[in-house]
Amino acid sequence: MRQPKRIRAKYAGQCPACNAAIHPGDSIYWYGRGRGAQHVNCESSRLRACNCTSCNGSGKRWNNAPCAVCDGTGSRDVQELAKRRDLHRVDPMGVDRAFEDDCARRCGL
Repeated sequence: MRQPKRIRAKYAGQCPACNAAIHPGDSIYWYGRGRGAQHVNCESSRLRACNCTSCNGSGKRWNNAPCAVCDGTGSRDVQELAKRRDLHRVDPMGVDRAFEDDCARRCGL
């Protein structure tokens, strides 16, 4: 029997091990055509839509200000979306803001 490949899911599906949905972008084991796929870690995929890791789902920081990471919703989905959005920020002039922000952070500006 061949070893499964560890890849990122390109299509939605269902994991036979935990019966949960496989979303595009999830880390999966691909067993081959006709045999399907399975989550690499079913527990982490189950916790996908849990609480924000920064505010523990309360939506507020220690000083009662709204959590900037999850926009005050307390949802990890919003946190992950914001992370992806920040990675690909480009202004109308075509300048990659994420690169500039990283550059400024490293230079201490």
